[in-house]
Amino acid sequence: CGGAMCGTIAWLKEPNDKATNKPKTDKNNGNASLRERPIIGDRRPPSKLGDIQPDRWLAEYTTELVNVLNVLGLLVALEPSQAALLEPMEERQVSVEGEAKPLPDPFIVAATQNPIEYEGTFPLPEAQLDRFLLRIHLGYPSQTDEVLIMDAQQNRHPIEELPAVITPDGVIEMQKAVGRIYVDPLIKQYIVALVNATREHESVYLGASPRGSLALMRTTQAHAMLDGRDFVQPDDVKLLAYPTLGHRVIVSPS
Repeated sequence: CGGAMCGTIAWLKEPNDKATNKPKTDKNNGNASLRERPIIGDRRPPSKLGDIQPDRWLAEYTTELVNVLNVLGLLVALEPSQAALLEPMEERQVSVEGEAKPLPDPFIVAATQNPIEYEGTFPLPEAQLDRFLLRIHLGYPSQTDEVLIMDAQQNRHPIEELPAVITPDGVIEMQKAVGRIYVDPLIKQYIVALVNATREHESVYLGASPRGSLALMRTTQAHAMLDGRDFVQPDDVKLLAYPTLGHRVIVSPS
C-alpha cells in the first residue's frame, strides 16, 4: 500500500452533524496519534499570514509526525494551505524549507467538507481531489437513528469511552492483507472499462485518471476482506464506484 492509496478520505457533512467525530475516534485506537487541524483564519490574504511560509503550513501541525491528520473545513483553506497536503498524501513525507521528513506508517488524512456553504471557500483543484481515495457523503441520520443519538448523548458523549480497537501495527497488517485479496483479470478489465467510460462520455468534461482505477481496485479488495472473502466480485465494484470515482469526474456544464 503506497501513496494516497493507503487511506485518504473526504467526508461530506451537512452543517452541525458532528462529522468531525468520525475521524476523532482514532484517538482511542491503540498507540495511534491524531492531530486535528481546524481551517480558520486562512481567509486573510497570503501577505497577512505572518512569518509562516506556505510549505510550513502542514509541518507546523505535524511536528509529532502523527498517524492520522484530521483536516476540518478543507475548502476554507487558501490554495497554498491546500497544496501543502499534496506531498504528504502522495509522497508520504513533509518538506519544510527544503528538508524532507518522512511520515510514520500508517498515515491517514481525513478531511471534512461542507457541501452547503461556498462563500469564502476555495474549491480543491482536480489534482488534489484525485489524491483522496474516497469521498463519502454522510448525509442526515434516519429518524430512528437520530433518537438513538439523543439517547446516547443524554448524559455524556460516548466517543470518550470508546475502547481501542486496533494498533498502528494492526492497521499495517490489514493493509498488507488487502493487497493479497485476489482480483480476477476480468474484474480488472471491468474496472478499467468503467473508468474509461468516464473519459469518453459526452456529458463528462474530465474523466477519472489511472489513479481512479487503482483506487477502485484497492477499495474493492478492502470491501471483500471486510466481507470475509479472499476475492473481489463485480458487486464490490458496483458498490464502490461512486464513492471512489465520483470526486474524480467533472461533468460538462452543458
